[in-house]
Amino acid sequence: MGSTGIPSYSTTPIENETVDGTYTWKEGQLPSTVNNSKRQNLTDLRNAFNDLAWFDYGTGTQDTSTHLGEDSVYASATSFTITGADVTAAYHPFRLIRAVGDTTGTIYGAITSSSYNAGTATTTVNVSWNTDAGLQNEALTICIFQVPAMGGGPFEIIVESAAATEGVVHDVYVAWPFAVYGYVIQADVSGSIVFDIWANTFATDDPPVLAETITASAKPTLSSQQQVLSTTLTGWTRVCAASTALRVNIDSLSTITRYTVTLLCRRV
Repeated sequence: MGSTGIPSYSTTPIENETVDGTYTWKEGQLPSTVNNSKRQNLTDLRNAFNDLAWFDYGTGTQDTSTHLGEDSVYASATSFTITGADVTAAYHPFRLIRAVGDTTGTIYGAITSSSYNAGTATTTVNVSWNTDAGLQNEALTICIFQVPAMGGGPFEIIVESAAATEGVVHDVYVAWPFAVYGYVIQADVSGSIVFDIWANTFATDDPPVLAETITASAKPTLSSQQQVLSTTLTGWTRVCAASTALRVNIDSLSTITRYTVTLLCRRV
């Protein structure tokens, strides 16, 4: 079953002969059907405005054979497909996205990439979710944020040091709400280093402490390496509120004397 309401409407006026696949707007319709059809249209408008930030875009128009929007179909925990159109322009990197399913629940994230296969007329969309939980193989309603990602979407928090020592090494303040989706570590030589990152809401004389770690057991780590990029953040508290204080701690290090650690983030 495809989408209903406004997402099921066509961008071609002549194709809008039914509302939600039930109520008719066909030529010569019975006068007794006009009220119900118009009332359904008004209901669809109200429902859309009640959830105005999110839209079930699908293929960008309805399927004219069923008068219902095209479903987003599960492909993996971090990807889904849409068949019938190249919609990579709408599903572009860093656009925020919401998925809803009976088992999936309601989860949020951002698109990392999308691609179109002309042979199968299928668009595949890859997503970085704000939680370890991903999509489940079930009927899904997937909506894109109405405002495309334009300047101010992705950003980086860069922490550098001229002399690496164990313990607290940096404090960073971030004014807006954000989600972490990866990290990069670079060092002067091949070696080992383990970072921990603590976070809390900024307050005078209340810096983050160990108990407020956001990295769980998947701490940013170099292990006999000189650089690494990782988007595997198992167990992390990925989403931070506005006015967040971050504290970077070095748990252990060997050989390395200078490093740069970069948190890959996006505004939410």
